[in-house]
Order: sequence, then structure tokens, then C-alpha cells
Amino acid sequence: MDKLKAENEELRQELYVVRNKLQVANKTTTDLSDELELMVAKSAQEMDRIRTQYANQLKAQETLIEKLSKEIEERPELPVSQPLVPEPDHVKETLRILQEKSLRAKRDWENEEQQYQADIKLLEQKLTTADRELSTAVCKISELNEEVEALQEKFASKKANLLIKTQEAEELRELLEAAQQQNGMLSAELAGLRSDSNNPREKGNSLFGEVADQRKKLLNTLSQMKTRYFQLKSEHEDCPRRIRELRNMHQECQRQYEQCMKMIRSAEYYNVMTLHEQNKDLNDQVDRASRRIRYLENELATGSADWVNKLITYYKNETQKLETSLRSYQFKQREAMELHQNAVKDAWKWQLEAQRLKMKVMNIEVPSSTPTLPENEEQSPPDTTLIADNVEPSLPDAKVSAGNAPLESEKENQDHHEKDSVETMASAHLHPPVTVSPCKSKSPGKDVAGAPLQEKSQKRETDFVRPKLMPLKCYKISDLIAMRAAQTNEKHPDVTKAVDGVEEAKRET
Repeated sequence: MDKLKAENEELRQELYVVRNKLQVANKTTTDLSDELELMVAKSAQEMDRIRTQYANQLKAQETLIEKLSKEIEERPELPVSQPLVPEPDHVKETLRILQEKSLRAKRDWENEEQQYQADIKLLEQKLTTADRELSTAVCKISELNEEVEALQEKFASKKANLLIKTQEAEELRELLEAAQQQNGMLSAELAGLRSDSNNPREKGNSLFGEVADQRKKLLNTLSQMKTRYFQLKSEHEDCPRRIRELRNMHQECQRQYEQCMKMIRSAEYYNVMTLHEQNKDLNDQVDRASRRIRYLENELATGSADWVNKLITYYKNETQKLETSLRSYQFKQREAMELHQNAVKDAWKWQLEAQRLKMKVMNIEVPSSTPTLPENEEQSPPDTTLIADNVEPSLPDAKVSAGNAPLESEKENQDHHEKDSVETMASAHLHPPVTVSPCKSKSPGKDVAGAPLQEKSQKRETDFVRPKLMPLKCYKISDLIAMRAAQTNEKHPDVTKAVDGVEEAKRET
């Protein structure tokens, strides 16, 4: 404990020193940045002032030169024959003074320009050095921050270790107090046995022999208590490992459960998208059929007889397309049902495993045999048989003639097909949803009224509801064609008569 306190105090001192260093570094960086900004602003102002000064002087010289040039131009030109009049001395003197002033000013400008360029270079060097110092200060600050974070993590770990050690010390102190209390009770009992001279067990035995027997008993009890103490201590030391194992197991189960839920959601999304695509295809087919019907009604109104052959060829092609698409959809449906059944089995097994782990955590006896699915559920594949071309289907809720008796018996044998109206058959999906009843599980509790544990475990196993697979609806193309023909017979009897006449003519030929 003293060592940990000393380490904690040292870490606090180091943290205080590092914080002071960090504050000093931050202050120096702010001061340097402020000084740099001031120098830059001052140099910019000085350069602007010099530019304006030189610009004004240049403008004054230019105006003076223009003025002198105008004066020279305004002078009258002397004739050639006349001799040149010498210029007066004061004019020459003024010109000489002006030239000297201009040369001196030019020289001064050049000197000042060189000086200012040197000052600018010096300021640029100072700026680069300040930038370099700023970057080094930033690097030092980052390093100090990293050191502070490392020291904080170290301090947190030391604090956690200190808490763990204090808890262990408190537990050991409690165990020591319990052992001391038990020792006091045993010593009191031993003193009472020694002082009790009227004990009937001492009759016929010597005092020394009785004391030796009691001493042996006390030594045995003390050894048993020591073994029990060490056993409890080992269990207590093993508890964190078991807790970690259970936590890891719980996290693994949760992760697998999330993966299963993601797979289920993706499968549901895929099924919904496929159903939407199928609905879209069916709506497109309905639109094409309605357009075809309107075209045929128009042809019928005109009175031509060629539309019958077109109608027959069109329906043959459509039936072939629908049969091929139906076969492909039935194969896809069979694969989807198999995948769904496997997923249901896996979910059922995982739920049983989770229940088994709960029973283990609650210290309930778990049966060794692993439960499996019943044979009838494992071997019963989904009813997705393909429809043969030569089989005449039976329409639900429709009138059946006397020659369709085998179809009625086949309809009675297939219990998994549900009865539905003609309108629902036309608008139903090819892939009905498959519902699975959820598995109900009871949390393991304590034994009540001394009930045997095996019966309770059997009850818990029977609490799981087995997954139920809903039967599929299979709609045959011939049923839909017959239904459509019945509707057209009811709506357009003239068309049916014309078709019958064409068929009779073909038979006669």
C-alpha cells in the first residue's frame, strides 16, 4: 500500500511538472506569435510610408522637370545669323544645383532602398526563425500532450490496481476476522470443556487422555477450516476468470445472434424485392393482356375472321412463356424453402444452446443428450412440385363436370392447398409468405415443492414450440386460362360462338 501511494504521489508530481511545462510552452508560443504579428504589421506600415514618401518626391521632381522643359520651350529661338547670347550665370548655377540635388536624391533613394531591402531580408529571416520555433513548440506541445495522456492512462491503471488490491485486502481481512471469531469460539469451547469436571464422558478416563482427545478434535477441525479457507480462496481467485469467460461467451452469443438477425433481415428484404418484381411482371402481363383484349374486340367489331388464328397462336406462346417462368419460379421457391428450413433449424438449435447456457449459469443440471428436430420435420420438404403439361387442374369454387371426377379426388387428397375465390387466384403471388412460430423459452428458476430437476428440464424442453412451415399455393396455368375463358364466355357470348364455329370447320376439314 505504501509503495502504491508513493508511486501515486510521484505520478502526481510528474503530472504537475508536465502541466507547468505545457503552460509555459503555450505562453511562449502565444508571445512569439503576437510579436511576429506586430513585426509584420510594423514592417508593412513602414514600407507603405516609404513608398508614399518616394512617390511624392518623384512626383515633385517630375513636375519640376516639366516646368523647366516648358520654360525652355517657351524661349524664343534666335536666328542663325545672330550670334548666340551666353546664358546668364544664375541660370547655370540653378541648373547645376538642380542636377546635384537630383543626383544626391537619386543616391539617397538607392541607399534607402538598399537599407530597406536589407531590413526586409532581416525581417524575413526573423519570420522564418519564428515559424521554425513555432513548429518546434507545436511539436513539443504534441509530445507533452502524448506524455500527459500516457501518464493519465498509467495513473488510471494504477488506481484500478489499487482498488483491486484494497478489495482483496478487505476480503482477506473479513476472512481473517471470521477465522479469528471461529478460533475464539473454539478456544471458549475448549476452556469450557477443560473447566467442566462433571462431564459424564470423563468418567472412567483420565484427565490427560480426555484433554488429548479434545486437542486432536480441535486440531482436526482447525485443519478442516484451513482446507476450507484455502478452497474458498482459490474459488474466489478463480471467480474473475469465470466471469471473463461468461462475458466472452455472452458477447459471442450476442454477436452470433446479431449475425443471424442480419441474415434474416437480408433474406426478408430479398424476398420482398422478389415479390415486388413478380408483382411488376404480373401487372405488365395484365396490361399486355388488356391491350390484346381491346385489340381483339376492335377486330371483332370490324367483322374479320383472322383474329381467331392470331388469338390461338398468341395464347399458345403466352402459355409456353408462363409455364417456363412458373417452372423457374418453383425451382427458386424450392431452394428458398430449403434455405429457410435450414435457417429455422439453426435458430432452434441456437436457442436451445442459449437455454442450456442459462441453465448452466443458474447451476441447474443439464441433460447430456442434445435435442434434435423430429424426423417428420426434417424429412418433410416443402410442397413445390412442378405442374405437368398433361395434367388437368381443378379450379377452386367452380363447377366441375362429370368427367372431372379424378381431378376432384386429387383435389381432396392435396390438403395443403387452400380454397380461394377466382379473384384472389388471379391476384395472388406465386411465392406466399412462410411464417415461423417463435420459440418460447422459460428462464430457469428455483425448485418448488421439491420437484425433481429432470422433470423441470423436460418441461423446459417441451416449452420450445416447433417451427411450422405454411403450405404453398400452386396455381396452374390451365386453371387461369379456363377461368379467363369462363369470364369471356360470360361477357362476350358472340366470341365463343365464333370460336366454336371455327373449331367445327377445322374438324370437318
